Amino acid sequence: MKTLKLPLLALVSILFLWSCSSDDDMGPTTPDPEGLEKGKFGLVINEGGFQQGNSSLGLLDLDTYEYEGDYFSSISSQPLGDVFQSIYLNDDIAYLVVNNSGKIEVLDLSDQSYVGSIDGLTSPRYMVSRGNTAYVSNLFTDDIQIVDLESLNVTGQITTSGWTERMIVDDNFLIVACSNCGYVYRYDLDDNSLVDSIETGAGTNFIHRTSENRIIAFASGAFDGSARPAATLFSNDMELVQRFNLPTDNDFVGTVTFDDATNRLYFADGSIVYYSDITTSSISFQQPFINLGDASAYGLSTSSDGTVYITDAGDFSGAGNVIIVNTEGETLETIQVGIVPSGVVFY
Repeated sequence: MKTLKLPLLALVSILFLWSCSSDDDMGPTTPDPEGLEKGKFGLVINEGGFQQGNSSLGLLDLDTYEYEGDYFSSISSQPLGDVFQSIYLNDDIAYLVVNNSGKIEVLDLSDQSYVGSIDGLTSPRYMVSRGNTAYVSNLFTDDIQIVDLESLNVTGQITTSGWTERMIVDDNFLIVACSNCGYVYRYDLDDNSLVDSIETGAGTNFIHRTSENRIIAFASGAFDGSARPAATLFSNDMELVQRFNLPTDNDFVGTVTFDDATNRLYFADGSIVYYSDITTSSISFQQPFINLGDASAYGLSTSSDGTVYITDAGDFSGAGNVIIVNTEGETLETIQVGIVPSGVVFY
């Protein structure tokens, strides 16, 4: 249903309950109808506590490091919802995926206006689009929901084999990471049929097309240690190039991202952030990037110049931080943000 102009934590096999307040966020400001200047801002995903309804969208000025704590509410005059999972940015339109509320909120950043809400979603995780059609992955159901972006209505579904995470649209195909399946699947969007699969490991939750036209997938491993974290490199036609089991200290890696500026795969093991160099034909052995000391990496993001933005959720009940690090692993700034920050998306 389209709503106009009205005022997980990573959910896996356990649920976290946190109590918190939004006092750490700065008060709302009046949006500038001129819109945001592209290339100058980061949209901060603050998940909030599970079943607390205190998620928020932060706005970070990348030049001054000034931070506005509840940007969504300042535009829409309403709370964002419960467990803010991800952002899909399509030109000037920001789609805010709110997992436990089963919805996607839509903002137009060109004039900083509230567009509406995509309701009727089950447990949305990530979104991609092709033309006026969007595809939304799900945690609790074995399907990908299809959305008409003109009407903001759910119009159908693609049946999957399990919990789906990040996705890529490749011409007429949808390439999907299936976490509890341990595979990456490719679907033909003409009839939504499964046409290819490649085994990538337990906890496959990340997939990205590199600047060299390869696809990198990442599997976080199994909680019980029965499967190690692994990175898999393959071609667009699903031909395996290399699979690399990561020799980290822990059996489970919680966060990962890929940087197109340096062709690095970044991943975190607690307070240690590592990277592996990715080429068209190989994945290098992991290298330490930064030791965060008392902090812990909950989310990783990279900007177009290779700067790394690491989110630290702290005690998961109060304000967290964004730690900004250059390509040499040197900390540039630490900024206090909202509750359970999990990533930054660059506009």
